[in-house]
Amino acid sequence: MNSMNLIELGRITSDERESFQNLCNKFKDLSCPNCEHRVYYFMSRQRLRCKICGKDFSPLKSTKFSEIKISASRWLILIKLFELSISARKASVEMNMSYKTTLKAFDLLPKSHS
Repeated sequence: MNSMNLIELGRITSDERESFQNLCNKFKDLSCPNCEHRVYYFMSRQRLRCKICGKDFSPLKSTKFSEIKISASRWLILIKLFELSISARKASVEMNMSYKTTLKAFDLLPKSHS
């Protein structure tokens, strides 16, 4: 995912569907687990539908992002805070999330960026 400025981040995270689409863009080789085609529609509730076989799938399933149950918009904000080198303690306060959840998310991020 390309780094974005705070104005753009605010616009994107105000719409959960757009947040989900931006989070999905992080995966370069996103394809249907059924037929492996890379052509899909964005559906509601963090799901995609393959344009070829019509199967629904969740691109976040079995990824680092599925280990913590937070919205796509919160993930994008956490990624930005991580990029800005904000501590997990301060991020937890700013996000109104538990420190434990924020720390776990921050621990996952370096692995997901590599």
